[in-house]
Amino acid sequence: MVIVNPLYSYDFPKCAVRKVDVRRGALVVIPKSADPDEEGVFAVGFAGSLIDMLFGTTDRAAATVRDYFDQAKGGQGSSDEVNRRLVINPLADLLVLIAVVFGGISAVVLL
Repeated sequence: MVIVNPLYSYDFPKCAVRKVDVRRGALVVIPKSADPDEEGVFAVGFAGSLIDMLFGTTDRAAATVRDYFDQAKGGQGSSDEVNRRLVINPLADLLVLIAVVFGGISAVVLL
């Protein structure tokens, strides 16, 4: 399973997940390798949105993900390491750059 967030994507092998939960309106996947006080990886799509409140999309997604990982319980995979990669999205990166440039220009103009 792959979770893609704005900055990073996380690739979870089936045997790498300790728990799937819903916290603060978002789906959370906690890998086996996480420290006990670590929060886990949040999947933020529709989390806390009006769509989620009306249709319970986060709870349904959590149930589906739990079922997916429960099928692998006790199974041995080749690796239980979660792979984290930087997400590169040229359009989003360009928009952030434009916002920083215009923010810097307006800061200089206002001085």
